[in-house]
Amino acid sequence: MDVNKLTEQFHLDGFIIAKKVFTVDEVNRIDEALTAHITNFAATLCAGDIFYEPDGKTIKSMFRLDRRDKFFADLTQDPRQLGLAKAIYPSEPMESTYMTYFGKAAGDGTPAPPHQDNGFALWEPPLGMNISIAIDPHTLNNAAMRCNRGSHRLGLLDHTSSGVPGFSQKLAASIDESLYPAVACLMEPGDLMVHHINTVHFSGANRSTQSRRMLTTGYWSSRVKRDEVRYAVIQAERLRLHGGVADVK
Repeated sequence: MDVNKLTEQFHLDGFIIAKKVFTVDEVNRIDEALTAHITNFAATLCAGDIFYEPDGKTIKSMFRLDRRDKFFADLTQDPRQLGLAKAIYPSEPMESTYMTYFGKAAGDGTPAPPHQDNGFALWEPPLGMNISIAIDPHTLNNAAMRCNRGSHRLGLLDHTSSGVPGFSQKLAASIDESLYPAVACLMEPGDLMVHHINTVHFSGANRSTQSRRMLTTGYWSSRVKRDEVRYAVIQAERLRLHGGVADVK
């Protein structure tokens, strides 16, 4: 992993993909731990900590894995992830927030509307990123996430309610894709994808026979401050949608 080259590309494009960061054996262990975590905890979680696809059975996303399981807490501190976050912002005191599982199930994975993660977090200055570990192949067929190249330089854009549980906010207006082209983030198991909290991203529905799972951890500078007034408005919308825990997407 050429950290210097990846860091340069991150600041230029707003996202990067690092290939073959985790081995096949490590991905298998992550997959086994995830299966056990779902078995042990999914049925106990309230709305807001877990979201399901429209069938009410297939998991769409699950939040705060690291708060319930030491395996995932340790994974957020893995030097290949935390070290990359610190390399991208070397003068900042970087720390992890929490780990989220995104399922994007085969034949049932619903779309994610265009949004910026900072449209939910509302951090200023926007010194943060999300780092995702691919568990499955991420392909054009199974609705790989798409990032709009360079869109992080637009700053925090206006968002509005999406009405989509798990993705309560979406861009209030589309951006010019001739200036900020959408790029499919194609990955193999064990690859890392890193995107800036102001990078616009989205995904379509997964109608394939292959799931597109990933584990995502947020890393922010401890210097950032939240816009509490705007955050309260979003929290109210989350509570309306989720009927439970509000401090998620």
